[in-house]
Order: sequence, then structure tokens, then C-alpha cells
Amino acid sequence: MLPKDGKVSTGIKEGQVGLYVRTVIKAGDHRAEAVIRGLHDHIESLSVDGKPRKDHPLLAGLGSEDSTEKDIKQWLTSLSVGEIVDLLDGLDSDDIAYIQRGIDLNMELVKYGLSHGPGLGVGKTQQSLLRQGLLKNDMVLAGGIFASAGIDSRMGGAMLPAMTLAGSGNQGIAASTPIVAATGFATLEDNLLLVKSVALSYLLTCYIKALAARIGPLCGSGVAGGAGVAAGVTYLLGGTVEKIGGAINNHIENFATIICEEPRPVAPSRSARPPRQG
Repeated sequence: MLPKDGKVSTGIKEGQVGLYVRTVIKAGDHRAEAVIRGLHDHIESLSVDGKPRKDHPLLAGLGSEDSTEKDIKQWLTSLSVGEIVDLLDGLDSDDIAYIQRGIDLNMELVKYGLSHGPGLGVGKTQQSLLRQGLLKNDMVLAGGIFASAGIDSRMGGAMLPAMTLAGSGNQGIAASTPIVAATGFATLEDNLLLVKSVALSYLLTCYIKALAARIGPLCGSGVAGGAGVAAGVTYLLGGTVEKIGGAINNHIENFATIICEEPRPVAPSRSARPPRQG
């Protein structure tokens, strides 16, 4: 919503393809301008009073992919689902602590969302309908409530950090909190199983994102994060590699072609090996 005093205005640049954001700020006789193009963190240009700031630190190394990141993407997308699942047994203490830290951060956002109903208040509303007996309490609903409440908090401006995934805070929330919700419907031997399940969700989400767009509001949290959750919950409940692959397929086939802004065939096949993108 724009202020009524007219000091802020917005517009759409016609004919522009892909991500493009041009921001101009005026103060007195001064004018500052920034342009983002292509990727969300690719600041293409900065200028003050019409003079380019080519040496500004925000222009250094952002919006580009270094060789290490490219190598990781190539390595990850070369793996089958079975090989990705095998990685979970190699998590060391630092990996486990890092993933647990992300779970804790995102669950704080969930708790805030359920308590205060910030943003659209979707999570809190669903919780209210559940209490009234208008919704049936099951694993799917619980996962949706947690994810919605966490994203409500983040998008509603709660002063709490989120653990991002593949460059997106909402994606990190969507790929982790539903698995935490699923633990309320399962008996766990120890917390390590939850950590491994979330790690699997992260890996599969990143796999899909490596083959699709860098950032996408629906492809990221809904399609990629949802596929990750499908894999993570199946693993949590003791599913085999074949069942994990089937869960991913079920999600992609029922979801991506409906609302994904860049639908691509990235789901693992029935043989549990992700297809290569041509």
C-alpha cells in the first residue's frame, strides 16, 4: 500500500523481460538510483546525482555464480535419489548442529505466527478453524499451518531471523517446518531422524532449484520446497528410496503444472533417479 501523501510511486517498465527493479530516491537536490536485473542479488548499477558508483562494494561479486557453486550444482544434480539419501549417513556434528539451528530459527517464526497472526494470518486462521472443529487435524493440515505461520511472520515483518534455503527465507521455512509438524504424528527414536529428514528436504529442494529458476515465489516454496517436504516426511516415516521418489513425483505431478511459473520436468522418475534436464 502506498502512502497517501504521494511521496512514493511505483510503475511497470513495459517490454522488460525477466527480473528488473529500478529504484530512485530523491532527497533535497540529491538523487540516488539503483538497478537490479536478472537475479535478485545482481545490482547492475548504482549512481548518485547522475554519477555512476562503479567502485561500490555492493557491486562486487554479487549476482554471479562462482566456480565452486557451479561445481556443487553439477555434483548435486548428478546424484540419484538413493545417492542423496545415502548422504544423510555422512552428516557430522557440525552439519547436525547447523541444520538444527535452522529448525530452531524457523520454528520461532512459526510460534510467533500462531501467537500473533502477522501478515495475512493464514496459519493462525487455520489454527482457529481447527479449534472450532471446522477442519480435521491431520499431518497435512498441521504441516500447512506451520509453514503458513512461519511465512506469515516473515512476510509480516516480525523481527526474527529465518534460515534461508537456496537464497529464499520462505523456501527455508516451507522446506523444514512441515516436517517438524509431522513429528507430532510419528514416534521418533531420537531427534537425529528429524534432522536427517530436514536435510533430505533441503537437498531435494536445492536439486530442483538447481534445474529451475534461481528464485520463484511459487516454484521455490510451493513446488521445490513441497517436493522436499514430501521426501523428508516419507523418510521420517520409514519410507524406502522408491517410496521417497514416488512421493516427490506425486507432488510435482499434482502441483507444478498448476501454479508453477516455470514448470520443468525435474521430479525423480519412478526408478528414483532424477531426470537430466535437456
